[in-house]
Amino acid sequence: MVIHMLIIGHLCIDEKIIDNRRVPLQLGSSVAYASIASVKNNYKNGLKTKVISKIGYDFPDSFLNFLKNNNVPIDYIYKVNCKSTRYKLIYEKDERIALKLENICEKIKREDIPIQLIKESNIIYFALIANEIDFSAIEWIKINFPDKLICLDIQGILRFKKEDKGIYLARNDQIIKLLKSIDIIKMADYEAKILINSDNLKNIAKLTSNLGPKIVIITCGFKGSLIYDSKNNCYYTIPAVIPKKIIDITGTGDTYFSSFLSEYYKTNNLKHSGLYAATFVSFLIQQEGLKGMPIREQVIDKMNELGFL
Repeated sequence: MVIHMLIIGHLCIDEKIIDNRRVPLQLGSSVAYASIASVKNNYKNGLKTKVISKIGYDFPDSFLNFLKNNNVPIDYIYKVNCKSTRYKLIYEKDERIALKLENICEKIKREDIPIQLIKESNIIYFALIANEIDFSAIEWIKINFPDKLICLDIQGILRFKKEDKGIYLARNDQIIKLLKSIDIIKMADYEAKILINSDNLKNIAKLTSNLGPKIVIITCGFKGSLIYDSKNNCYYTIPAVIPKKIIDITGTGDTYFSSFLSEYYKTNNLKHSGLYAATFVSFLIQQEGLKGMPIREQVIDKMNELGFL
């Protein structure tokens, strides 16, 4: 069996408070958005998506059923004897004013990642949200399986927990060392400025690539994204695709990266893959949560309409 994308990281429970109103618990995490996007991008070509995660005894069965109903395999989602990773998100007038890390589930360790899954995978995507993996596991995979495409969304390894459960972003020497093991890295513009002390995104991208990643992606919300190809010393500026109606922007970065990786593996074309990912995200944000995920044919049709192809 060929596994197109192996996605590793914690699934989580999102507790949202919107204008002082508590809404029902929701399935959160980069893994959830990235895995469903991967399935949608590859449902016709026989390439499989696999997930490795850890959840606690409090993780709702309905969330696992939702993943199964979206054809995401759950056989390597381990239930452990502790609470699940949980975030509290507080919004006022459509703006998030606070993000609190209420709990972190047990860390993912090297022995939790079956060697056979690594061997069968084309892409290994670390979709981290709370420093939930031992860095040594990532480094071990890169040393022992150098032909695998190792990809990282940096958000989860820059996040640290305050005493009041709030989040602050910071870099350290361990993070810099880890980047030697990464082939493709994605980060938001504000995260990039934490990693590299600069306001110039092109400069940040090049300096980041000097630390290890061959391809650097910096997303900038509705301003689009920047992709840097260190092999050819080339930058690609990707416009955002903004629909008339926007309902929910949750998970846009995760969905962008997963879609980009799927398309890049198929085409080996960075600019095309960036445009594809931006177009994919434009469908997502027109509906609440994970409901707006398109299939590849819809994205290609929209790209034709926009003149991207």
